[in-house]
Amino acid sequence: MVFDALTSQENVLSENLSLEEIGQILDVTEIPSLLLSSQDKQVKAGNLAMVKLSGYTREELKTLRGETLFKDMSAFWNDETRRLNFSPHKSKEGTLITRRNREVSINIKARNVGSQAQFFLLSIRPLEKERRQEISKGKRHIEIGIQLTNALQQPNLKASLEKILEMGKGILNTDLAAIYKTYSTHPQLNKFVAVDKSQLFPATISTSEVITHFKESTLSPPYPLRISSLHKIALESKASFFISIPLRDGDELLGILIVLGPRGTASLEKKSALLWGRQLGAIIEYAIRQFTHIEKLNSQVNQQAIINLIENKVSQHIFEGLIYLNTDLTIHKINPAAELILGYTSEQIQKYPFDDVLIGSDRLAPALREALDGISTLKLDNLKLHRRDGSIFPAELKIIPVVDTKTGKPLQILLFVHDLSKEEKNRLQNQHLQRRALVGDMNAIFAHEIRNPINNITTGVQLLERILPKEYGEEKILNGLYEDCERLTHTVNTILNYSSSQNFLIKSVDLPHLLKEILERWRPRMKRIGIEYHLDISPKLPQILGDIHALQQVFTNLINNAVHAMVKTKGGILAVKIREIQKSHGNGAVKVDILDTGCGIPKSARDHIFEPFFTTKADGTGLGLAITKQIITRHKGSISVSHLPQGTVFHVRLPVQRNTP
Repeated sequence: MVFDALTSQENVLSENLSLEEIGQILDVTEIPSLLLSSQDKQVKAGNLAMVKLSGYTREELKTLRGETLFKDMSAFWNDETRRLNFSPHKSKEGTLITRRNREVSINIKARNVGSQAQFFLLSIRPLEKERRQEISKGKRHIEIGIQLTNALQQPNLKASLEKILEMGKGILNTDLAAIYKTYSTHPQLNKFVAVDKSQLFPATISTSEVITHFKESTLSPPYPLRISSLHKIALESKASFFISIPLRDGDELLGILIVLGPRGTASLEKKSALLWGRQLGAIIEYAIRQFTHIEKLNSQVNQQAIINLIENKVSQHIFEGLIYLNTDLTIHKINPAAELILGYTSEQIQKYPFDDVLIGSDRLAPALREALDGISTLKLDNLKLHRRDGSIFPAELKIIPVVDTKTGKPLQILLFVHDLSKEEKNRLQNQHLQRRALVGDMNAIFAHEIRNPINNITTGVQLLERILPKEYGEEKILNGLYEDCERLTHTVNTILNYSSSQNFLIKSVDLPHLLKEILERWRPRMKRIGIEYHLDISPKLPQILGDIHALQQVFTNLINNAVHAMVKTKGGILAVKIREIQKSHGNGAVKVDILDTGCGIPKSARDHIFEPFFTTKADGTGLGLAITKQIITRHKGSISVSHLPQGTVFHVRLPVQRNTP
């Protein structure tokens, strides 16, 4: 202001003011200033700030020329016009040389003054100070920017607005500020966040009060004639100013920001506070919109995630194969059940045409074309499809289009593949059981019809043995007939046992005791053949449930086979091991391993030993192991065989009795 006054046209320095008076006027400003003569660039006056900056006294300054004080003064001087080369409203950078020859970077602003422009008035600002002020302002803006960024990165709206209010508290120098927010479920505005140690702000304010008093941004005092409840709080707390900033999203009212100023705030600062309040209001509006948008997006994402999770779980755990087809009838993906059915992985056949994978039926393409028109096919049966390995399986299909409700066009086609192989297997098994039952009935009739003639022949042979004289000499013929009748009787009984359903008497069975008895009966015969036997029993074995006579038949048959195999090797070792095993589910089982070092089972016969009427013995019926497996299966157990380099091991597993120690 002093600079403008001295350089105005109304003040002609050479006529009205002395150089001493000009120096005194220059002392009013804190900006270092000099008055130079335009004739010889001699310093005519300097203020106290210039004395402090340059290190010269006032009298010393008057003895100096501009070239002494300023480095490269010629850059500022126009010799033709004898004026300083400055624009009135712009400044230039230069270098001041102090009394101690220290160079100070400065910013010079200059004007020609006086009626004949006989003086130059220089206003000098050290660049270091200006830059510090600019840096300070820049730092303040950076701090505000950092605080704002931090506020918008909070996990929820409440935390974000609390940070923004903390930022506003520092800017506005106040401890009283609150944000009220509207809710669709409440008729009034509720206090959402507040800086309010004195608890002055009410919990709610009515919507009508906001509409009446706070439609626009306001700054009080002066207070309106019709004051609100919030105005009363400001008056009672003797707040220096009251700011209200409505928060909107277009025409929608989001809430309101209320700020009460501290006592003693200057008038100019009040206006600045309103500007900052509006800036805070804009930031708060942005935060509310952003977090509301994020909440909606998160809600939609969560709902979609739940839908996707349910779809994935259903897709992964249903037994039917599920194929997702695109609208161009290429494969999008398949579920794990479809992978097992078809023999492909989902990635292998992605984007393949459907007829490159679902091969074998010309009825599928027309049904899919109907699906593109939005028509479902709930049952497409009697299909024969091919797996990846070329094998054929019976299938039933369901075709369901997924239609966009807005456009009515299909988005995808869901194709459910039901593999009927198990049903077909069960059907064939039922047929087999029915035929077997029929064969059993026929066997019973056949055995009954044969048994009577055999009994008659046996009786006749026995009668002939009594009545024929001893010198007849054909006992061998009669004995052969008798043995043939016995063998036929045994064969008939075996067939009846295999084909009939035996009625088992189920009770607790001590398996170690049963095997000890069987081995003890076989001990004399094994000794004659040269067979050593070992019985290994684990302690504290649980009992099993079963028919003791049927199980006796099982283990007698297995030991008989082992002994028969070692007859050919003229002796060997028979080992029987009994132990408890734990199953992955259920109550566990008792396992019996029967090992022999005999001749073993021929490789060609290993896959058929449990089949009926298959035998490697010249005099065998081929029903021993078949009956053994049948009995064990009916006891809910299992039997398997392992082949050793010399010998065989049969493994029998029988479930333990429940609730037994």
